Amino acid sequence: MKKAAVVLIIIAITLVLSGCPQTTSKSSDSTDNTNDKTIDDSQIKNKAVVYFKRVGGNWILYKLQGKDSKATGLKVKAKKNPSSEDDEQIYSAVSPDGKQIAYLQKPAWPHTINLANIDGSSDEELVGPAKPTPTHAVYENSLQWSEDGKSVIYSVTWNNCGEDGEGSIDTILNKIDVDSKKSEELNREENSCEEDQVRSILSG
Repeated sequence: MKKAAVVLIIIAITLVLSGCPQTTSKSSDSTDNTNDKTIDDSQIKNKAVVYFKRVGGNWILYKLQGKDSKATGLKVKAKKNPSSEDDEQIYSAVSPDGKQIAYLQKPAWPHTINLANIDGSSDEELVGPAKPTPTHAVYENSLQWSEDGKSVIYSVTWNNCGEDGEGSIDTILNKIDVDSKKSEELNREENSCEEDQVRSILSG
């Protein structure tokens, strides 16, 4: 989406809390391929890595421990966006206790964030499409958990610019409680709708 806004959000998340491991996987022309797994030091120390792998029309969650890689039981149907030429990707973050995973598919539309058990026993929508104008709102790629494992941190960028150039492009950092589904705004960055500013945000 808008690279500059994403950078601001990543900085904001870093200041708010220390997150847990995230994984990003991307599909390719092959129906059985794994790309772009992001592994951080905490996963290496625990000698276990959780990652999504595209198999046919589904994303399958795997756990790599030592030399053994096994499916955890979670299977997610891949969502496509016929109007986009971007590669399909899935962004995710594992809970501190390693039992749950929050994930977001792109360029599937409208964007939603789901919460699932690692073993596949549960998979439900945690954050629905942004309201009231989902065509003007994009969930950013960064997902993180609170240290206590009770909340998921996510961000959404709103294009509130009118045809007259008035309004703003707002990037909002939110925290949602995984049990109550109650959302709280943590931070907001507002950018001008002036042509030069919009071009800068879009180009990064």
